Amino acid sequence: MNDRRSRWLSVWVAVATAAVAGAGVAAEAPLSKPGPEDPLLQQQLKQEQIRHGTLRVAKQLAEILAEGERNQIAGADLHRLIAVARVLETLSDREMRQVIEALQQARQAADATTGARRATEAFAAQRAIILQLEQLLAEYSRQHQLYVLAGRFRALAARQTEIMRNGVRLGRATEGKPLTAFSEVERNLLRLQQIEQETLKPEVLLAVGELERLARQFAEGPAAQRARAAHQQAREGDLLRALDAAMAELSKGLVLGAAGSQRRARNQLRAVARLLLLSDDHVEALRQAVHEVQEIIDHQQAVLAETQQIQSRDAAVEAETKQAEVVDSTDLVSHDVEEIAPVAAEQLRRAFDHMQDAREALLPKDASHRSPAERRQKALPHQQDALASLQQARRTLQDRLAEAERDLGQPPDSLQLAQQVQEQVQELIERQTELKQASAAAQPKALPELAPPQGELKDKTQRAQQQAAAVSPQAASALGDAANYMQAAQRALAAATRNPDAQQASLDALQQAQRHLEQAAAQLQQAAQQLTELEGLADKLENLVAEQQALQLDTAKATGRTDSGTVSALADRQQALTQETDRVRAQASGPVPVVASHLASATNHMAQAGAQLAQASPRAAQPHQADALTELYAAQRELSQQADALRQRLGLAQGGQPDAWAEAQAAIQQAQQEAGWAMTQLQQGQRADAWEQLRQRQEQIAQALEPKAQAAAAQSPLRRASQAAQQATQQLAQFDLPGAIGSMHAAHQQLEQSVASATRATGSAAAQPAAPSDQSDAALAQLAHEQAQVKQQAEALLAATQATPASALHQAAEHLQQAGRAVAPLTAGQKGPLPQAAQTALQSAQLALAQGSAQAIAGQAAQAQTSTAAAQQALAQAQAALALAQAGLNAQPAPGSRSQSPGQARGPQTGRGQAQAQAQVRQPGQGQPLGRGDGQVGNWRGAGGTAGPRQPTEGGSAFLGLPPRDRAALLQSQAEKYPQEYAPLIEQYLKNLSDQAGGK
Repeated sequence: MNDRRSRWLSVWVAVATAAVAGAGVAAEAPLSKPGPEDPLLQQQLKQEQIRHGTLRVAKQLAEILAEGERNQIAGADLHRLIAVARVLETLSDREMRQVIEALQQARQAADATTGARRATEAFAAQRAIILQLEQLLAEYSRQHQLYVLAGRFRALAARQTEIMRNGVRLGRATEGKPLTAFSEVERNLLRLQQIEQETLKPEVLLAVGELERLARQFAEGPAAQRARAAHQQAREGDLLRALDAAMAELSKGLVLGAAGSQRRARNQLRAVARLLLLSDDHVEALRQAVHEVQEIIDHQQAVLAETQQIQSRDAAVEAETKQAEVVDSTDLVSHDVEEIAPVAAEQLRRAFDHMQDAREALLPKDASHRSPAERRQKALPHQQDALASLQQARRTLQDRLAEAERDLGQPPDSLQLAQQVQEQVQELIERQTELKQASAAAQPKALPELAPPQGELKDKTQRAQQQAAAVSPQAASALGDAANYMQAAQRALAAATRNPDAQQASLDALQQAQRHLEQAAAQLQQAAQQLTELEGLADKLENLVAEQQALQLDTAKATGRTDSGTVSALADRQQALTQETDRVRAQASGPVPVVASHLASATNHMAQAGAQLAQASPRAAQPHQADALTELYAAQRELSQQADALRQRLGLAQGGQPDAWAEAQAAIQQAQQEAGWAMTQLQQGQRADAWEQLRQRQEQIAQALEPKAQAAAAQSPLRRASQAAQQATQQLAQFDLPGAIGSMHAAHQQLEQSVASATRATGSAAAQPAAPSDQSDAALAQLAHEQAQVKQQAEALLAATQATPASALHQAAEHLQQAGRAVAPLTAGQKGPLPQAAQTALQSAQLALAQGSAQAIAGQAAQAQTSTAAAQQALAQAQAALALAQAGLNAQPAPGSRSQSPGQARGPQTGRGQAQAQAQVRQPGQGQPLGRGDGQVGNWRGAGGTAGPRQPTEGGSAFLGLPPRDRAALLQSQAEKYPQEYAPLIEQYLKNLSDQAGGK
C-alpha cells in the first residue's frame, strides 16, 4: 500500500508541477505583438488560447486525482493537489473569461476613454492571473522540495538500516573476538562496514545542508515550520554524534557497539523525514503508521512462513535474524504512535514482546542443543501471537484515524479538555484506590474476578492518555506509566496473585498526571486572560490605523490648498491621534513590549507630522504620516502573531472566514478597478500602446546585450551597459519613467565607450580608418544607436506625461482615494484576519495609493504613475495570496516576487522582459529543467525524458552507463574543492573506494 501511495505521489508531483509551470509559462508569455489592424483582437485571441490551455491542464489534473481516489490514496498531498486544480479551474473559468470580456468591450467601445479604461482593466486582471500562477507554482515547489528532501532522508535511513543489519550479522559472528583474531573474510566485511559508514556521513551532511538552505529560504507558512522543525531535529538531535560514534567503534572492531550507534543515527534520520512530511494534525501521522504496520504484518507473515520450513540450525539462525529486523521496525512504529494512539502502541509493544520470545526460541542461549524441530515448535506460537497483536494494532490505528479525520478542522478547546481529563483522572484515582483495597481484602480464589475491572481501568487510563497528549505531554507520559502498571496488576490478578506494588505505582502515576494537568490548566487559564487582553489592544489598534488612514487621505486632499482652517483642523486631529496612540502604547508595554516599541515609533512620526501640519505644510507632513502607518502596521502584525500563538495553544479557531475573504476579494477588485481608472487618467493624451512599445524596444536591447556581456570582463563597459539596460526594462515595468531614462542614459554611455574601445583596438591592429570592422562591433554600434532612440522616445513620453491636464490629475487623485477607501477596512483589520501575505500586500498598496494621490494633486504626473503602478502590483499580489488561501494553499510570496513589507524600498527586480531574455538566450547546458529525479534512476520516470521538447539528450557520454557508485564517486569528486593537478588522483581514489564497496 505504501509503495503504491509513493508511486501515485510521484505521478502527482510530476503532473502538478508540469501543469502549473505550463500554465504559468503560458500566462507569462507576451501576448501576440499588436498588429496594425487590431492589436486588441490579437490579445483577445491569445488570451483565449491561454484559457483553453489552462482548462485542459485542470482537466488532466482532475483525472489524475480521480484515479488516485480510486486507488484509495489520501492525505495532505491530495488536498494540496485538489487546491491546485481548484485554482486553475477558477482562473480559467472566471478570471481569464473576465479578461477576454474586457478586451472585447475595449474593442467595441464607442469612445477612446472607455476603450482605454477597459484595456487597463484587462491588463490589471492579466497581472493578477500571472501572480496567482507564480505563487501557485512557488508554493507547490516548496511542498515538492520538502517531499523530495524527505525522500532523501528516508533513503539514507534505509541505507543506515541495511548497514546496521549487516553489522549485526558480522557482530554475532565475531562476538567475543579481539580485532586481531578476525579472519580474513571477517576483516574484509569489517572494512566494507567502514566504507559504507564513511560514505554515508557526507551524504547526510549534504542533505542537512540542503535542509538548512530551505529553512532559511522559506519565510512563513506550514512549509517553513516543517523545514525549521526538521532542521532543528537534525542539528540538535543525536544524528551527527551517532554517525561519528559508529565510525569510532568500527575502527576498534566493536561491531555490535557500532550497530547501536547506527540504530540511533537511523532513528534520527527517520525523525527528520517524518517532520518534513507530516502536517501538524495527527491524521498524516496515523495514516503513515497504518501503512507501516501493514508492511510489518507482511514481513511477519513472511518470517512465520520461513519458520514453518526450518529444517536446520542455520535456517533457524536466519529466521531469527529476520525476526530481529521485524522487531526493530515494530519498535520504531510503537514509539511514533505512543502519544497519539497509546492503545495501538501497547498492542505493538505486545507484538514486540512475542517477537522477542520467538527470537529466544529460535536461538536459545541456554539450550543451544535444541533440535531445529523443537525451535520451530516453540517459536511458531509466539510468532502467531505477534501477528495477532499486529493485526489488532492495525485495526486500532484505523479506528483512531477515522476519529481524527472526523475531528479534522475542529480543534478541541484546550482548557476545556484539560478540565475534562482532570475529572477523568480523579475518577480513575478513586476507582484504583478502591480496587487496590478490594484486592488486598479478597481471597486468592476471588482475585481473578478483579482482573476485568483492573483491565477496564487500564483502558480508561489509555483513553485519558490520548486526550491528555494535546494539553500536557508530561501528564500523558504519566498516564502511560499508570496504564503499564495497571496491566502488570491485571496479569497478577488473572493468575490469582497480588501485585500491590504495581497498583500503588499506578496510583502514584495517576496523581503525578493530575498535578501536571492542574499546572497545564492554570497555564491555559493565564493564556486565555492574555488573549482577552491582546484582543482588546487589537480593537484599539484597528481604530488607530483607521483614523490615521483617513487623516492621511484628508492631508493629501489638502495639499496645495490655501485654506488655513482646513490644515489647522488636520493638525488638531493629528495631535489627538498622537496622544491616543501614546496611551495605547502604555497599555501594550507590559503584555507585548515589541508592539509598544512600534507604537512609540509611530507616536514620534505622528508628532512630526502634526508639527508640519501646524506650520501649514501638509505636503511635508505626508512622509511622516506614511512612516507612522508603517509602524502601526508592524504593531498590528506583531500583535496578530502573538494572539494567534495563544489561540493555537488554547485550541481556538484561527484565520478568517471564507465569507469574509470573499468580501475582501470584492473590495480588492474594486480598488484595482479604481487604480486602473486612475492610470487611464494619468496616461491621458498618450498613445494606448506607447508604454508597451517602449518597454518592448528596451527589452530587445537588453536581450541583445546579455550574451555579449556574459563574454565580456566583469567590470567592462559592455557588462555595465547590459546591467543598465536590464534595469531600465525593470523600471519601465514599474512605470518609473524618470528612473528608466537615467538607466538608458547610462547604458548608452557605456555602449559608446565599448564601441570606441573596439574601434581603437581595430585601428591599432590593422592601421585602418576608425570604424567598426567586424559584425560584432557593428552590432554594438547599432545597439548604441537604438538605445539613444529609445531614450529619446522615453523623454518624449515623459514630456507628454508631465503635460497631463490638471483635470485628469484631479480625477486620477479621486480614483486613487476611492481605491484607498475600498481597502482601508481590510488593512486596518476591521474585516477580520487575512492571510499574512495578503495583509502585507494590502498595506503596501494603501501606502502607494495615498502617495500617488498626493503626487497627482501636486501635479507630479510621472511620480503618480509610478506609485499607481506599485499600488496595482501590490493589489494583484493581495488578490493572488487571498485566492490561494481560499483554495487551501499557503500564501507565502514567491521567491523574487514584487511584494514587500510596507515602507520597504523597492529594489532591483527581474521583470518580464528579463525573464524572457534569460529564457531565449540560454547558454549550452542550461536547458529548461522539466523535472527532478531521486538520484537513483535519473529522470526517466519524471517529467523529463530522453527527448524532451528542447532537444534530445542522448550523446556520446558513458557516464549514465556507469554503476551507481561510480557515478556517485565522480560527482563527489567534482563537488570537492582541491587543486586541479590532483583531480585525477582523487577521482581514481574515490572510484577505488566505490569498487571495494561494490564487492560486498
